[in-house]
Amino acid sequence: MSLRRRPLNQPYRDAPDYQRNAYYFWFEYLKRNTGYEKFCRTGKPKKYAELYEHWGNIFEEDDFLDWWDRHRTIFMEPPQRKIEVTNTAINDENTITLTIPLELDKTYLISRFKRALNEHKKKGRGHGSRAKYPLHTKAVIYSLSKHLDVYDKHLAQPELSYWELADQCGLIVNEVVDPTMRVIMIRKDEGQEDAIKAYSQKVVLRRKTSLVERHLTIAKQYIENAGKGQFPKRERK
Repeated sequence: MSLRRRPLNQPYRDAPDYQRNAYYFWFEYLKRNTGYEKFCRTGKPKKYAELYEHWGNIFEEDDFLDWWDRHRTIFMEPPQRKIEVTNTAINDENTITLTIPLELDKTYLISRFKRALNEHKKKGRGHGSRAKYPLHTKAVIYSLSKHLDVYDKHLAQPELSYWELADQCGLIVNEVVDPTMRVIMIRKDEGQEDAIKAYSQKVVLRRKTSLVERHLTIAKQYIENAGKGQFPKRERK
């Protein structure tokens, strides 16, 4: 199976089920967070205290599944709430209080109820999850795996250039290069083909370098935000 056609729900061919889980990669990215690792050793800086209360010292964990069995509840939704009559007004991110005049027509009330809900949805209220640690956005498992692979290999072999790292990680770039008119006009002698070949190689290396830079940038942002209890979160440009 080629890299181009690899299913997006698995990090690599024949990956075990637990590695097709976004929470596995949340665990792995957090393991690369040096600030959280320091807190697990020293208790400082204190900004990681709440995260530690829920996640524990993951650096002492050798088996993700063992850790998962003991911590899965932090990702689970609490029991579904029921609609109830109350004398207490509650207004928060996931709750609104409505005053319902009972003398009004039921059809009219339902339409007004729907309108009120839609207005609050537009304001971003009611994001749909009440878990302690909901996923920040939909996760593409293969991408999470590849970002982390590039990051780890870069740390392990910092002497490699970015284009060498791209080859090491099996990254694919478009290697079709149309020589610019400028290159063709500059070299009209017998060395023209060599000049065009050199230009094409330079373009491909630049593409590989740019791709690795992108993977590393995203991986670092995921690692940093994992330490804030948010995953997968990054800046989009």
